[in-house]
Amino acid sequence: MTLIEDFKKVLLRSWSIRLTVLSAIAGALAQFQEQIPNIQAYVDPHLLGPISIACALGATVARVIHQENISGERHGDE
Repeated sequence: MTLIEDFKKVLLRSWSIRLTVLSAIAGALAQFQEQIPNIQAYVDPHLLGPISIACALGATVARVIHQENISGERHGDE
């Protein structure tokens, strides 16, 4: 397994990466909401699970969608 040539660009600009990170953060907040009571002042604790799921599903969709700022010009579209 090898990294792609422009992996830094993909890490910084890819929506699939952003949504995956958001999913992980929401999942972690849901898991540790008892230890961090200030979370409840900003987000309903019952929404953290669905937010995590929605971000994970969004990341899956974003992974297969062409993103101009990463992929460049489309090939084969005429």
